[in-house]
Amino acid sequence: MELAEYIKSSRLEKIEGVDHRYTREEDFKKMIALISDFIIDNINAPKQKASEW
Repeated sequence: MELAEYIKSSRLEKIEGVDHRYTREEDFKKMIALISDFIIDNINAPKQKASEW
């Protein structure tokens, strides 16, 4: 199974023109902002037991 199937609030956001190393500063900042927002939004989310997957 895909990891996203276990994380109900996940989503995929494509950053056009980005390379795998995020060498452009604006691409790196966008990636960090997306990850940070996800963590902040979900840090207090109800926990799901692995047995419920």
